[in-house]
Amino acid sequence: MKRIETTPGFLRWAVHAVAVLGVLAPALVEAQTGQEFYAVAPCRIVDTRVANPQQPAPLNTTATRLPALYPPTTQPGWPGPYDALSPSSYKVRAVSQWDGTGDCGIPTTATAVSLNVTIVTPGSNGDVRIWPYGGTMPLVSTINVTTSDTALANGAIVPMPTYNASNPDISVRFTVYPKGTGAHLVLDVTGFFQ
Repeated sequence: MKRIETTPGFLRWAVHAVAVLGVLAPALVEAQTGQEFYAVAPCRIVDTRVANPQQPAPLNTTATRLPALYPPTTQPGWPGPYDALSPSSYKVRAVSQWDGTGDCGIPTTATAVSLNVTIVTPGSNGDVRIWPYGGTMPLVSTINVTTSDTALANGAIVPMPTYNASNPDISVRFTVYPKGTGAHLVLDVTGFFQ
């Protein structure tokens, strides 16, 4: 009996290559970064539309829109007036859900967090930037928004500084031009790296 080849040679090799790479890819990523990703059930840690008991004051007292800040004088091409670069900062590690219940599962040993970032009812066109607390604001945005967006979301992976129970973990800035009003911010954690 003669054997009939049903898979062309190049296709057979491609299937083997994909299978091998699929097995090795996680090991290669781990070897390059030294970090492993741990998914958690999506858990809301910030919602500025409501009182937020697990966040530091004043965010734990009343609903507060993420303040609209304006580009500092160090950014050329943006006419005044200018406000100081003073972002809103939030705890991510070892915090409960936004309403003070449950545990979002981000340990103090986490070095980065995976977030779903949502901007709700922006009062101005602008962009949102997120970075590690105490670090330098990035030049790239996480979300670009317009007032026609009633809600807009995007995923982000944000590194975090060494854990300190007294400090926030991340900083958020809503930069707008021209002068306008703020936006509500919703942060849902979806996982972490360590």
